[in-house]
Amino acid sequence: TWGQEAEAAGGLADVRGTVNDARRQRHGDERRQITELRRVAEDAAERLQRAAAPPGGAAATPSEEEKPSAAAHVVAFRAEPLRQKLKLLRGDWAARLLLLSAFVGGACAMLALLFKLHSAMHCGVECKA
Repeated sequence: TWGQEAEAAGGLADVRGTVNDARRQRHGDERRQITELRRVAEDAAERLQRAAAPPGGAAATPSEEEKPSAAAHVVAFRAEPLRQKLKLLRGDWAARLLLLSAFVGGACAMLALLFKLHSAMHCGVECKA
């Protein structure tokens, strides 16, 4: 039985070594593929920038007068309907936190108001002993 255990342990060690070698090779292949993908993406981005550049070679940057001010952005945002505003704020975690806190604050205020009305009307359970 000792010989069988040694043989089984040797077989397990061979299997473990084969699996580790395959894992290392797969990791190396993944690294090479990621590097190649990154190189292709950078090349495509560079070609896109060259294609988008004006024919004169100078980058077209808007002047300070052409850039909309922050006030113009605020005015445009306020002009949007509520549904569009919520769609714009959907991905922003700060906006979600603000909306959640407004909802919780409003719910607490309504509960406090209802409790005050309930107390003012002397509604409740009276103990008669």
